[in-house]
Amino acid sequence: MGRSEAKVKVFLTIDTETWWFYDDFLDNHRSAVYGEVGGKQYGLPYQLQLFRDHGLKANFFVEPLFTLSSGMDPLSEMVASIQNAAQDVQLHIHTEWLERTGKNFLLSGQTGDNISEFSLGDQVELIANAKHLLQQAGAENITAFRAGNYGANADTLLALAQNGIYQDTSYNYCYLDAECKLRMERPLYQPCRVGEIIEYPITFFEDFPGHFRHLQVTACSSSEMEHVLNTALAQNWGHVVVVLHTFECVQRLNSSGRHRVDHIVLRRLKNLCRFLDRNRDRFSTELFSEQPSADLATSEVTRAPRSKVRYFVQRQLQQVYRRTFDLPMLHRS
Repeated sequence: MGRSEAKVKVFLTIDTETWWFYDDFLDNHRSAVYGEVGGKQYGLPYQLQLFRDHGLKANFFVEPLFTLSSGMDPLSEMVASIQNAAQDVQLHIHTEWLERTGKNFLLSGQTGDNISEFSLGDQVELIANAKHLLQQAGAENITAFRAGNYGANADTLLALAQNGIYQDTSYNYCYLDAECKLRMERPLYQPCRVGEIIEYPITFFEDFPGHFRHLQVTACSSSEMEHVLNTALAQNWGHVVVVLHTFECVQRLNSSGRHRVDHIVLRRLKNLCRFLDRNRDRFSTELFSEQPSADLATSEVTRAPRSKVRYFVQRQLQQVYRRTFDLPMLHRS
């Protein structure tokens, strides 16, 4: 099959992590991973069912260092539910847990918000320990990684290779002036080999002149996501990487400490799944564990897709509506 006849490979990537919002760990876990609101769940179980209903493959980047606080049972339950649904469990690390829990397993005692703040030796140890925790919880075929906050650097890629992980998707062009330290000679639009690692950049687009936005469900309207996917198809792209979180469809309200469903984001996620389901002749959702190591066939991409003014205006109106209801920051990675 020639490149002009091939489907665009779409990687649905879900950062699956417990984070603190309440003082109690279980409250945080039920909120961030399971998305519990009013006795219903809009997080991990809901997303697994949604993907199953639409016949889509998805990659859950699971953060295991929270077990320093909780023990292994919650992680084992997460891993089992993902793999029982025939989806991927891949590795995600938030190094903040080392300081948060006070249970630092590094010989150096180093702490930091991003893995890039650690030495190469510490990064090797961090990834080794985190991978072992996932494997203890039953995870199989750990082949890919994403740094928490996208906060990787060149040493992270070396540390991944030393741990037998040869795919990374931490490169986020929109974070290069912030947490992400994976600077390249030129912007990455499509996967490329960096040393021993294949780097899968998170897809991004120009939403207004000179400003770029990554393809995350909570950050983009349905029209923008579909426009980027259709542009990728028209321009003969090989790959698109989409980001979301298990807690993405839930508003965690800072002022009251309460939760409610974010119906706008929930509708975006449903729309995305329907779009990919309807257009499976043009787009193929993929698992990282199933990618051939040499599969980098793609066209030369030299610029990010440009959105349309009406899509930008539509999103701005949606965001104004959401902020009216005291929505906190949900752009963690």
